[in-house]
Amino acid sequence: VDETFNGLVTDSTEGNRLAEQLRGRRVLMHRNHGIIVTGRNVAEAFDDLYYLERAAQIQVLATAASAGGALALIRPEIVTATKAEFDKGKSEAARLHLDAWMRTMQREDENAASIVSASSAALRSEAKENQSSLVGAFAATAFLATGFVLGRVVNR
Repeated sequence: VDETFNGLVTDSTEGNRLAEQLRGRRVLMHRNHGIIVTGRNVAEAFDDLYYLERAAQIQVLATAASAGGALALIRPEIVTATKAEFDKGKSEAARLHLDAWMRTMQREDENAASIVSASSAALRSEAKENQSSLVGAFAATAFLATGFVLGRVVNR
């Protein structure tokens, strides 16, 4: 958790500070701002963002359902072993997950089709191109996908 919010990142000093906060981690809870999610590739970052949001929903529902009682927590060694199993196939599973969401967005939202198409092209060339083109592709995909996912969850 980053306790300091210094406004928008407009210079390398703040960018370096946030990078230091992220060192060795993929997710940073940024007080008074939101969440910063990174990954080895766009699909893994999207996957982490999606499941972080789902975990937060489940936590809120579980806490409300417990009516102030204690929640039954999973033992740390089980958490560690389960994470290790999930991490084994993470890249491929994350890619398939993102691809599925992009197909769903294209099918259900006509406005999403052009953004998804451009993002898909950037994602396919991810290994061949520099990271700057990925930033725009990820930002467009993440905002679109997160909004789409949240819209579907809220409207249920």
